[in-house]
Amino acid sequence: MLVLDDLHWGDKPTLLLLKHLVASRSVSRLLIIATYRDTDLSASDPLADVLADLRRESGVERLALSGLADFELIELLHVLTGHDVDDRGVEIAHALSRETDGNPFFMLELLRHFAESNVFVQRDDGRWTMQGEFTDLGIPQSIREVVGRRVARLGEGAVRALGAAAVIGRDFDLDLLDAITNAGEEELLDVLDAALQAGIVSEVTGAAERYTFSHALIEHTLYDDLSAARRRRVHLRVAEALEALPLDRRMHRVGELAYHWAEATRALDSAKAVDYARLAGERALAQLAPDEAVRWYDQALELLKQQPDYAARTHAELLIGLGTAQRHGGDRAFRDTLLGAANVAATAGADDLLVRAALANSRGQVSSVNQLDTARVAVLRDAIRVSEPHSSERARLLVLQATEMSHAVHADEIEPLVEEGIAIARRVGNPATLSQVLHLAHGALMVPSNLAERIDRTAENLVLSEQLGDPIGRWSASFDRVLTMMQIGDVAEVDRHLGIVQALAAGIDEPGLRYFAATLAAGRALTAGRFAEVEAAANEILDIGSRSGQPDVLTLYGAFLLSLRRDQGRIAELIDMIATMVEDNPAITLARPSLAMCFSELDRLDEAREIFTADAANHFSHLLYNTAGWITGVCFYSEVCARLDAAEAAGELTTMLEPYADHIACGGQFCSGSVRYYLGLLATTRRDFDTADLHFSEALTANERIGAPVWSARSRIEWARMLLMRRRPGDDSTARELLEHAHAVGEALGAAVLERRATELLNA
Repeated sequence: MLVLDDLHWGDKPTLLLLKHLVASRSVSRLLIIATYRDTDLSASDPLADVLADLRRESGVERLALSGLADFELIELLHVLTGHDVDDRGVEIAHALSRETDGNPFFMLELLRHFAESNVFVQRDDGRWTMQGEFTDLGIPQSIREVVGRRVARLGEGAVRALGAAAVIGRDFDLDLLDAITNAGEEELLDVLDAALQAGIVSEVTGAAERYTFSHALIEHTLYDDLSAARRRRVHLRVAEALEALPLDRRMHRVGELAYHWAEATRALDSAKAVDYARLAGERALAQLAPDEAVRWYDQALELLKQQPDYAARTHAELLIGLGTAQRHGGDRAFRDTLLGAANVAATAGADDLLVRAALANSRGQVSSVNQLDTARVAVLRDAIRVSEPHSSERARLLVLQATEMSHAVHADEIEPLVEEGIAIARRVGNPATLSQVLHLAHGALMVPSNLAERIDRTAENLVLSEQLGDPIGRWSASFDRVLTMMQIGDVAEVDRHLGIVQALAAGIDEPGLRYFAATLAAGRALTAGRFAEVEAAANEILDIGSRSGQPDVLTLYGAFLLSLRRDQGRIAELIDMIATMVEDNPAITLARPSLAMCFSELDRLDEAREIFTADAANHFSHLLYNTAGWITGVCFYSEVCARLDAAEAAGELTTMLEPYADHIACGGQFCSGSVRYYLGLLATTRRDFDTADLHFSEALTANERIGAPVWSARSRIEWARMLLMRRRPGDDSTARELLEHAHAVGEALGAAVLERRATELLNA
């Protein structure tokens, strides 16, 4: 059992760790009890977001705790005194209830205060009673006054020492307290012994000469009781004492240094506070704590503004750190922050920082599948221009530019950038650079013609990332391997690396990694016909993507929903949304073929024909040969072509697909089954039945091999349709057998479209 008290004072990284632990499916036999004060939460408090997320987790139960009722306070008094509570005790309980609203901590603090003030006394017979009225003490209006009285009774020296300890923080060690008070160890030990006896502090288990305030409220009270000038001076002494530590211990406590220098500084001497805040941000990033890093970089930038003449170079460095932390934390503001950093660097003539800003401004994938990010591309071009010709930075910049342009230009323009970047990375001989470049190259040029190269490159990157021991690099290599191996139908390799991707994403807990891991899981469930999983995964994609500012979240969510509703026979629900998407984003490669396919599925053939005829007249040039989406677009048009019985266009589409006959048609995370299925449709349209027969047979084998029941059923239905058109001896009985099997699959999966089409042909 793990108990977390005062969760309302937890920082964001701690709260995210709690959320990760609760959501983890690998942790069992663990009970977590967490308490917090809802009155201390604002809408912007990080705990508010975490609580909302935890509502969706199974096994999470929330109990609203009010203060103790009067009868419970009476029972508490009974336990504390060891005897029945008389009428006077009941009166006291009622008065305390009114004063504290039943808050147990306030209650116990007040009772302790009464006992120490000799108002609550023990008689000779062992019974406790009150002498006089406790209002004579001037009952505190808040617990702050109670804490102040308790500390004051320890003496003036204790007030000063514990006030200084409160400036250090909730936890403090004797050496540091001695260094900033100059009170002497013996005197401090006397103070701390008395504070231990009074319950103000306790010793930290397992840490020699380290103490903690018994309740954070005690620390806050003592800190607030100091004047602003005294607090600033004590912060300065703490900062100087920490700075005097040996380098390794100093860097271990760089966050404390940054905090105390910031609290101690004034506008004219904030340079040191800026430096330590920057170092704290760098350390937080190295420890995969991006939210903490954002806090430190924000603090450094705020302090920097206080300097009348600060260096533009320092400004750019801090913006790069902030943007990097925002990216890792899933904050969409990272793009603009890093574009701003690039602008500051360029204006200052800091070429190295311009390069760093350009390199940092990428999530490892294309920025958006919807449109070209011209601002990012412009920065990348400027950075390439000023980068060293044969450097790791130039290799990465070239492939990043290719990645950004991949959804907007033909592969012929992207390939030279990719090849030059890989060649430079190999010459540089830095394994980390080569690993990053291979990952970026995979996403930049994921076309069918380079499948063999991608198989080799992803295998190479798996070895590199394993040797480097970088979890994000290993995630990237396995992510690319999933996409590549699905195209050859190696589902065992796909599932192995999908498991690695999911495990690493859960362990790193970076929103972008969890987002893309969820897209892979959704695609795999869709291929396997697990519709309920697809629905859940699509909602997870929408949730993570929306909260972390993924620019393509609505496009991917809509694509998964479209694929799912198509199989369920519910595509009519989405047709208006698809039409709007095409109107708003005509440049998206799959927009027009997707809409034509939807019209075709709904038997709205005139509308499908209008799109298809226009694009066929342009030789389907709308489908840029630049990404994995190209083959999906050709496959969609092949289905429409078959429905429209457009024999002339079928020949052109066949020419486009034939080189990839043995591929699985995968547009990124989306699997559309064997390419031979579409070649079978096109051969049927051209009335080349024998060729169609061969293609459908091969398609069924491939779709069965990859465990794609929907595409296997589609292969059976269209094969049967062809056989019923050919009408050779035995074709009718074979067609019936194929259709009955497909109908059963559709019924089992809840794929209404398969049931309907099989039934239509069975009754024809």
